[in-house]
Amino acid sequence: MISYPRNGLLSKCGGLDLPFLRICHRTAVTEPRTQWRAAQRFVRSESRSEVSGTTQRTVTARWVVPLTSLRDSLRTKRCAALRCVRGSVTAVRWQDTCQEQGRRTPKESIALLTFVVFFTAALSFASPSARSPISVGQIDRDKIQGVTAVEVNDYVYGGYTGDFPSPPHADLNPKKAIVIYWRDFPQRFVFSHEASYCPWFEMPSGAGASYQMFEGNEGWAELFNEQGRKERNSFVDIIEAGPDRVWVRWQYFGVNMESGRAAYRGVEDFWAFPNGLVLRRQVMHSLMPGRPTGYAREPIEQIVLCPVGKLWFDVLKLNPKTGENLAFVGLDAFSKVRIDILWKKVNSSSFKDRVHEGTARRLGPAWLLLGTAAGIAVVTPLVDGSPFVAFGKASGFPPELTRLKEHSDRKGTGGWGWGTLSWDHWPIGWLNSQSHEVDEQSFRLYPNHFAPSGMDLWQMPNAEVEGREFYSLMGVGGDDMEAIRSVARRWLQGGTEKAQDPRFVERLKRVVDKMD
Repeated sequence: MISYPRNGLLSKCGGLDLPFLRICHRTAVTEPRTQWRAAQRFVRSESRSEVSGTTQRTVTARWVVPLTSLRDSLRTKRCAALRCVRGSVTAVRWQDTCQEQGRRTPKESIALLTFVVFFTAALSFASPSARSPISVGQIDRDKIQGVTAVEVNDYVYGGYTGDFPSPPHADLNPKKAIVIYWRDFPQRFVFSHEASYCPWFEMPSGAGASYQMFEGNEGWAELFNEQGRKERNSFVDIIEAGPDRVWVRWQYFGVNMESGRAAYRGVEDFWAFPNGLVLRRQVMHSLMPGRPTGYAREPIEQIVLCPVGKLWFDVLKLNPKTGENLAFVGLDAFSKVRIDILWKKVNSSSFKDRVHEGTARRLGPAWLLLGTAAGIAVVTPLVDGSPFVAFGKASGFPPELTRLKEHSDRKGTGGWGWGTLSWDHWPIGWLNSQSHEVDEQSFRLYPNHFAPSGMDLWQMPNAEVEGREFYSLMGVGGDDMEAIRSVARRWLQGGTEKAQDPRFVERLKRVVDKMD
């Protein structure tokens, strides 16, 4: 597997740990991140060696500085070109012969002219990820093959119709989003800037399911706050736009809600395939080594999204005989163990301000049988599909150090005891808060979310979590839970090498043949 360096020349040049060539200059370290994000994008060519690591990867260009910055760069005497070979970064440095500041030598003029020519040619062959953003209304499943990723400039989740003043909303364009969509499936996989780019499956009904990100220890740093909605702290790039596969990279800094200080950095890769599956890779690096709050050990949370005016009992699959909604299905990938969590709303006359109030009960064997399994699939049965996430020993989650928890049951499973509690501070960031419970007024204005279950790695030392690769498999199934169990088992039973190989996931059988 390719290892992505944490430090070195990339960070010295103001960049991040992307295996892409970046032309940079000495002043880059003092320039705002947003200025670098505004740099022109170039077409790239590469060999597909991100899995095996046995072939040299060559990238002709991915990020470059603007012309004005290049001119200044030539005058500062130093520029670095980076190349990623077998996962390690090497640098080629050169020094120009300019002796008088403000004068351009023939060498500088030739370099600048070469840059302009290359820039013009590159744009004509640019990949879809470098093209202008489109409107959500232009997304058309019938016009694509396989799977596609696009950038849109007018995405708003859940029927929200209010304004987006920044702060507290996202900066620049809060409606910016990266959307992955399939020809054969109706769901979308959305990275929304307003929601700190934390992605979710969005169903035709408007309901969604997210599996969050690395959430910081003690809640000191995360992304669901005003600071986390800034482009400099969370950003997404389309590396491959389809149609055979999509590859999106999400990078973020877990930041303190008040000070904005970054405690850790997360790097996540998402590979989406025509079979409807998405492979996710997560890595966390501390920016405050030695301090507990400088680490994150909660990489996955089951979060369900509700559009404006709807609550959990509107989006979860209902059993009409009992009046209960199925909030969680937990499956052991290698046995017949299944545990269900059922929620039931209380009499509406007792709602008052707690419009989300309800009761919870669990069906199935002892929780420990699921929590210690070598492979687990967590399913969210919605009214029009069943999003799921699977993980296990082969994908980097050792059962003895991974705790699965039901949030309705604090004592028995280690959950937070939230029950059917819902919040509306995310995905629309209308206030700088990491927790705002839904009330009778706010749920009519903003989308909301709830969390039936989660998982943590609190038994794993901080130093062991840092830099470790964690993989999970995501998708959307139908009513057949055994089909989801089967794909989770096939993914994990081949061992670590296959579980972490995008090419293997690409060949897995679909959970459902086709969904309308």
